[in-house]
Amino acid sequence: MKGEQEELGVGIFGCGHLGTAIALRLVQSGYPIQKILVSCLDTDKAKKRLKNTQLKNNVVGNKYLLERSDVVFYGVRPSDVKAILKYRLKKGAVLMTLLAGTPLQKVKTSNDEEIDKVRVMTSAPDTIKNGQGLCARFGENTDKADEVLQYLKLNMVSLESENDFNAFTAYGPCLPIALACCEKFGKEVVAGEIEAAADSQGLMNWKSVIQWAYSAKPSLSNSAFDSYLESVCTPGGVTEAIVNTIKSGNALIDSLNKGVERSVQLIRE
Repeated sequence: MKGEQEELGVGIFGCGHLGTAIALRLVQSGYPIQKILVSCLDTDKAKKRLKNTQLKNNVVGNKYLLERSDVVFYGVRPSDVKAILKYRLKKGAVLMTLLAGTPLQKVKTSNDEEIDKVRVMTSAPDTIKNGQGLCARFGENTDKADEVLQYLKLNMVSLESENDFNAFTAYGPCLPIALACCEKFGKEVVAGEIEAAADSQGLMNWKSVIQWAYSAKPSLSNSAFDSYLESVCTPGGVTEAIVNTIKSGNALIDSLNKGVERSVQLIRE
């Protein structure tokens, strides 16, 4: 890692549960706090979420953040993908999009020709906070992105193509949540079946990811379960599709495949 004066300026556009977890994990891992800016579609909401943290004075407007950041995490809801369209990013910046079911070609800015884009998919906020995060990324120029991502101490997974994000999202980041739901609702889970199903989705050598998922599975009391799901399920998103399918009485594999289907549907919407 570089000396403090050389670190890239990092912007986090979208201060929801995931954006907040990423911001606080960067600080916890030693990233210079003065190099981090945070913004949100609702600035007041961002300030409220961060008011008791070290980043309470780092909340700025979206335009200010985008014009000054070398690397930007874009973490709005997929339905708000066009929120960044009216803005120009710093020339040479890297835009890291965190939007599930949203390929790079759908994420547009006012100066696409002057920046690089990297698609990133991580596991749930609680795994980021405790240093157990899982991540895959795709893009042509990833050096700046990787320089920042290393601070998050993520378990990195290699994907063959951007199309693999559909299956990865369900069988990777969403898997610990799905396992917790199966435990909650008394659904039988066979690890070998998960590996075979992942393989059928084009995800090879998935055993280590399954082991990660078991270690990252949240242990929750009955009273905390619903609030946890609320924090990890974006309305209309992949995780919500998986959780709702399990709640409806379906098996784990069928539920994960429903998540893959939902990711594909989001691309078309």
